[in-house]
Amino acid sequence: SWPVKKRGGSLVEVSLDIGQIVAGGQSAPVCELELELLAGHPSALFEVAQQIARSLAALPLNISKSERGYALLQGSLMRPLRAKPPALTGSMSLPVAAQSVLREMFCQFTTNLNLLRDSDDPEVLHQARVGWRRFKSALRLFKPELAAATLPSWQALGTLMTFVGELRDLDVARLETLPRFAAAYTDESVQRQARWQALLAAMDEAAALKRRSIGHALEVPAVGSALLAITQWLEELPAKNPSADAGAGQKNALRHWARARIARLHQKMEQALKDAAHPESLHRARLLAKRLRYGIEALRPVLRQRQARGWLKQATRLQTDIGLTRDVHQAGVLASQMEVDTGLAEFLRGLAVGQAAPR
Repeated sequence: SWPVKKRGGSLVEVSLDIGQIVAGGQSAPVCELELELLAGHPSALFEVAQQIARSLAALPLNISKSERGYALLQGSLMRPLRAKPPALTGSMSLPVAAQSVLREMFCQFTTNLNLLRDSDDPEVLHQARVGWRRFKSALRLFKPELAAATLPSWQALGTLMTFVGELRDLDVARLETLPRFAAAYTDESVQRQARWQALLAAMDEAAALKRRSIGHALEVPAVGSALLAITQWLEELPAKNPSADAGAGQKNALRHWARARIARLHQKMEQALKDAAHPESLHRARLLAKRLRYGIEALRPVLRQRQARGWLKQATRLQTDIGLTRDVHQAGVLASQMEVDTGLAEFLRGLAVGQAAPR
C-alpha cells in the first residue's frame, strides 16, 4: 500500500492486491489496484486513478473480492451480467433517477468487458454490447434534462466497440442464423455440405481473430481512462445538474416526465412504421423500437403499467421481426467477405430478400 497526498489535503491509499480467491475447491486470480479515500474530496480518487490509467491498462471493476468469492462458490463468477433495471420511485429527482438508471447500465457494460478478458462465451460479448447500447440509449433519453455538455468523450472506445460489433455479427451468423438454413442449402448434397462447412470454418477463424483484437484493444490505457472518466461523471451527476432538480419538489414529477418521454418515443416509432415500405423508414422504426424497449424497461416502475406492457410487447416484436431480416442479410454479407462460395452467398442473399418481402 502507498499513501498518495493531493493538493488541498486529500489523502488516497493505493493498494496493490495480488493473489487468488479460493472457494469450493476452485480459485480465481486477483491482480488489482484498490483506491481508498482516507481524507478529502472524492474527486481525488479519480485524479489518482487517471494518473495510473494514463500508462497502465486498468478497467473499473464493480464487484468486490468478497462478492467474487461467493460467486466462485456458487459457480457464477464468469456468468454474463444481464440487465437489472433499478428501483425507481415517483419521488426521485430527475438527476438521481438518471444516475440510478445509467449506473446500472454502465455496470452491465464494464462488468462484461472485464469478463471478456478471460471468457470466450458469446453471451458475455452480447451482454457487453447490450449494456453499452442501453447506456447510450438512456443518455439520449435523459439528455434534454441533464448537462450533456459535461459528458466526457468516449472516442477512445471506438476501436474496441467496432471490434465488439463485428464479432457479434459473426457470432449471430455462425451460431444463430446459419444453423436455421443449413438443411435447406445442403439438401443431402455432399458438395454443398462441404461448402457449408468451409463457410462455418472461415467464420470461426474470423471470430477467433476478432476476439484476439478485442483482447488487444482492452490493453490500450486510453480505454480504461475513458471508462474512469464516465464513472466519475456518473458519480457527480446530481451535483452538477441542480437546475434539473427544480421539479423534484413537485409530486410525481418523475412520473410525468417519464410518461411523456416514452409516449413521444412510441409516437416516433408509429410514424416511422407508416412508411415501412422504404428500407430507411423500416430501419428507423427498428432503432426506435429498440430505444422504446430500453426506455420502458428502465423506467417501468414510474410508467402506466398496462400501457407499458402493451408498448413493450409491440416494440419487442417489431425489433425481433425486423432484426431477423437484418441478421439474414448480414450473414450473406459476411459470406461474401469469406470468399468461400459465390453460390452460397447468393443463396443467403435470396433468403434476405424473401425475409424482407411483404407478407
